[in-house]
Formats: sequence, structure tokens, C-alpha cells
Amino acid sequence: MARLLAYVVNGLEEKPCDFLGRIYMLLELGDKGKDQYFTLWSVALMMAQMQLSRPEELFRDKPFITFAQPACGAGAGAMTLAFACVLRQAGYSPHRHMWVSVTDIDPLAAGMAYIQLLLCGIPGEVVIGNALCDERRRVLLTPVHYWEGWSRRLQKYAEQKNKAAA
Repeated sequence: MARLLAYVVNGLEEKPCDFLGRIYMLLELGDKGKDQYFTLWSVALMMAQMQLSRPEELFRDKPFITFAQPACGAGAGAMTLAFACVLRQAGYSPHRHMWVSVTDIDPLAAGMAYIQLLLCGIPGEVVIGNALCDERRRVLLTPVHYWEGWSRRLQKYAEQKNKAAA
């Protein structure tokens, strides 16, 4: 197990990518009956770069962004990791400027997503459930969620938004 963990850590450190999603697909572990296909890293990175072309504008009026990804797959969704990568490249640390909620119906895929979020230092939750019907069978919070006080930060931000709207 230690050697397998070392492979994952080394794979994630080598270059930003959806390491476990790529391995999952290379080993043909995806369930074609469930239409499990993982987004290519190059596509996810391109989409994140397009959506976050000017990250400084995002943080002009708010301290952080939230990101939700239903049907995230094994890699915490390549999109989640790509967004974190683009933020890092722009000088914004994801553990302080991004909180994510990723969901997958497959417990194996959700578990792999949790591992990658944990190892990449991304705060958020991994939900095992069905995003289409808001089913939440199990929720796993990443260590960075606790370390950086994200429960408090999210609640404070929601209260500020409610006051501004009233």
C-alpha cells in the first residue's frame, strides 16, 4: 500500500493532471454500462483556462470561489484539478481561494477523487450520491477544509451575501 501511495504522490507531483482518472481509464476499469468516461487533461485545462482567463477579476469582490462538479469521476474531476492548476499558475493558492463540492454515484470513483483532492491540497467535500436528485449518501471533507476553517468561511460569506441581498 505504501508503494502504491508513493506512485500516486509521484504521479501528481510530476506534472498537474488527473493521475488516477488516467490510470483508471488505461486499465479499462471504467464501467461502459454507466457511461464512465473521464475528461482528458488537455481538454479540462483548456476549459479551465477559458473560464478563468482573468482570475484577478473573480477576486475583486469576493475572497474565494466555489466550484461544484456533479459526476466528478476518479480524479475529483479533471475539471476541478484543472481549475486548481490555473489558479496556482495565476498566483492564487487553491487552499485559500477555492472550495469545491464534487459528487459521484460510484463509491470507487468518489474515493479516488477524495485521494486526489487530499494530495493536491484542495479544500472541499466529496459526496457519494446522485447530484441529479440531491442524494447525499456519504460526505467526506478534505483535511484542508478543516485546517483552513472553511465551514466558518463559507457560513460567514453566505451571511454577508444574505445581508447584502436584504
